[in-house]
Amino acid sequence: MDRDRSTANPVPKLHARTTADPWARARAAASAWVSAFWLLAARAVRRCWPAALAPMLLPLTAASGSVSAPVQPCPQLFGLFTAHSPPPGCWRPYGPNSPFNKPIPAGALQASDSNAIVRQMLREGIGFAGGKQSFQLDSLGSRPIYWAQPSDPLVRIHCTYMWGPRTCEGANGVVVDGLQIHIPAGAQPEQASDGHLTVIEQAAGAEYDFEHASWTSPTELTVASGSEIPISADAGTGLGGIADAGDFGLLGGVIRASELKAGVINHALAISVPCTQGYVWPSRGPWGLGCASIGKSSWGALHMGSLLQLKMSNRQIAATGAPRWERTIMRAMAHYGLYINDTNGGGDDQTLELELEGDESFTSFGESPQMRDLIRTAGGRAWSNGGIGVGGVPIDTAKLRVLDPCVTQGTCLDTKGSASAANHRSGNRSRHHHRHRHHRRKRP
Repeated sequence: MDRDRSTANPVPKLHARTTADPWARARAAASAWVSAFWLLAARAVRRCWPAALAPMLLPLTAASGSVSAPVQPCPQLFGLFTAHSPPPGCWRPYGPNSPFNKPIPAGALQASDSNAIVRQMLREGIGFAGGKQSFQLDSLGSRPIYWAQPSDPLVRIHCTYMWGPRTCEGANGVVVDGLQIHIPAGAQPEQASDGHLTVIEQAAGAEYDFEHASWTSPTELTVASGSEIPISADAGTGLGGIADAGDFGLLGGVIRASELKAGVINHALAISVPCTQGYVWPSRGPWGLGCASIGKSSWGALHMGSLLQLKMSNRQIAATGAPRWERTIMRAMAHYGLYINDTNGGGDDQTLELELEGDESFTSFGESPQMRDLIRTAGGRAWSNGGIGVGGVPIDTAKLRVLDPCVTQGTCLDTKGSASAANHRSGNRSRHHHRHRHHRRKRP
């Protein structure tokens, strides 16, 4: 994932701090304890009152869209999460104003170039893993996530600016090089070549996302790039990062095994594609692998940051006969969509690759690998790359559409197309190196 910002200051000023102010810690802790109180109150109410009244005591999250989905109560216990007590399946990161958490409205405006993009994808055979035979889910997640507590060791971050100036800071300008943050002892980066690692400092209300991370010593983590973005109980946008090509937070759009077990995903998904041309909001630049650079046509190419939607209702999804875990993913695709956050690299020029939480989140601490266990229970089998995978019902690329950027920005004037048409920025790719993932998941 190369990035070159020739106009940036090559020696950014370091921020001398270790954690956020104590008031942020106090607010996060208070919110967690209040949520725990209401969770216990709701459980007590359910014993005595009609079940319909209990959800009133809790924050509600639900997949929604053109077809209503059942509302599921969920305790907001941010601040208390650990590897041994991770977020429940009903939980989602960031706040209601995050683009990841906004359901796609009925009648959402389609991008003017959507049909051309889908036709080009069909011509080039681009689709989800499994192609026309099945929809494949594997255990090789690319996003290990670690929930830090103030009692965890302090670790100094050494960021090498591998992709050029300003690649060790996010949109908020906080330089992570030299920063000290809490990281649970034993936390390991993603095992594939991108080496992603995400740390959530719950007391500080901060998410730290790193790329090509490796341990230099027990108290120093070396990374190629990194950023800090805000996150707390029901707050944050998931934007302004730097560890993927879309400049999103690495927690944004990730599918967790606990969500598949619960049968509901209340947020948009993140997806890596073979290549892109230009970008749209919420991405901040054309950092992905350009289609022309791998011999593909730039005409009809996908844009970094675009939101794709599966054009199916809940009833149509149920009628496919897909397994429960796949129906859960399909409903999220239909109600919240899929944001393009990265490009594949490694010679993979056909796969639409979903971002999954890495099992390192659990195995680093002796816990069972959650995604691997879920796939095994669903009938998965071993793959040649060391992971295991399971197949479902194929998802036809023709059932996807690209939404106009005004949908994600909330600026559409009406549903007849009077807002901006394509509204994407092509960027000057000759002035940039392109960031992209360097690994390819092998199929069985």
